[in-house]
Amino acid sequence: MNTYRLRPIIAQDEALILEARNSDVVRPFMLSQVIIAPQAHAKWMAAKLIDTHAPYYLFFYGSSPIGVAGITHYTPETKSGEWGFYVFAESAPKGAGTVMLAAFLDVVFSKGLSQVTALVFEHNVKSLKLHEKFGFTRKSVLAGYADGGDVTVWQLSRVCWQQKRAAFVAMIETVTVE
Repeated sequence: MNTYRLRPIIAQDEALILEARNSDVVRPFMLSQVIIAPQAHAKWMAAKLIDTHAPYYLFFYGSSPIGVAGITHYTPETKSGEWGFYVFAESAPKGAGTVMLAAFLDVVFSKGLSQVTALVFEHNVKSLKLHEKFGFTRKSVLAGYADGGDVTVWQLSRVCWQQKRAAFVAMIETVTVE
């Protein structure tokens, strides 16, 4: 039996995801670090639930939700988008974020996405290393771009993922994708 599971978000996840987005574990790494109002979150969530090109998934360890991964700013002409993700459960096993993201990349590239872009704070060393591990290429640094400071722009193409995928197959196989 697989230990991990990726499931598309559903309306009933709204309160859980809002709590995670506003938590002290997640918010410091978001581009805007302002507390998200329930009304704004409800509007965001409604848009995510109907956007078939920019999927959002809840990630589980056993039966417990521990993280979220999704695509934003989808561009149909280039079949590309920006990803956002976070592990919000402090009880998540070490390495769970890497497992979640390997499975998520595999899903979105298999569904036709051609490129994923990431915006990462320069001070978020853990995330910078993670993007390097997955094969993302550093494109630029946007000085003073967001509340938290300078942001690095990263990109990963489907072709590059296909070349790196073999290193993550064992992780991917531990995840049931719905």
